[in-house]
Amino acid sequence: IAMTTNSGYITVHQLSKKSIFSSYHELYARRDNFTDVIVENIAMADQSNAIFSSVYGSQIFITHNGGNSFDSVRLDDPRLNDVFFAGPKLAFAIGVYFWRSEDAGDHWTKVVDLNKPEFPDTYKSLFFLNEQTGWIAGGGGIYKTIDGGKKWTAQLTPEFILDSLQPIFSDT
Repeated sequence: IAMTTNSGYITVHQLSKKSIFSSYHELYARRDNFTDVIVENIAMADQSNAIFSSVYGSQIFITHNGGNSFDSVRLDDPRLNDVFFAGPKLAFAIGVYFWRSEDAGDHWTKVVDLNKPEFPDTYKSLFFLNEQTGWIAGGGGIYKTIDGGKKWTAQLTPEFILDSLQPIFSDT
């Protein structure tokens, strides 16, 4: 994971002994033992709090000091695809499960198992308007929640083909 404080001209590597390179919307960090850790997405609540989701390894990297140091949390989820802050401390993550954190990523609660027939594919992207209303998207379609992720309703998307390999929501 790398950080810049001057528009990208000088980059300081924040996780020791790891090199970074970009490929197909994902950041790859190669460890010294050549085991790949793929950082799929980044969510930032503010200048201090950020969460990085790791596709493989069930890991989330967290900073509360603007990237000066990182902690990691291992979740019981084989594929963490996306993370999103819905408030200063409220964060959500999606993989095989839908997760919720109320302390900017230090602790996570499994909310819903998305590996069920009513969720027919991999979900790669999530977006929330506030702590209750949000969407997940992937090859199985778009689903909406109005209760913070406890229940999800399929959204009709006529003539709209979702590519489960690409996220569709953006903060920009």
